[in-house]
Amino acid sequence: TSTGGFQLSDNQKQSLIDLGLDPAMVPSYVSVAQEACFVSVLGEVRVGEIRAGAVPNTMEFLRAKACI
Repeated sequence: TSTGGFQLSDNQKQSLIDLGLDPAMVPSYVSVAQEACFVSVLGEVRVGEIRAGAVPNTMEFLRAKACI
């Protein structure tokens, strides 16, 4: 596990907007608390992939939207 949260790439931010998130709500940085929420919803392996630059798919976005 990592600590400190992580930065979202422009591609990841755009994908969240494309999936329907209000652009004003798209974070540039994922906090430690948000990351912990994502791990509880998506699992540590997938969050690690997203941290490394993977773009969440629609189902992942819907499941993790409450974390944002």
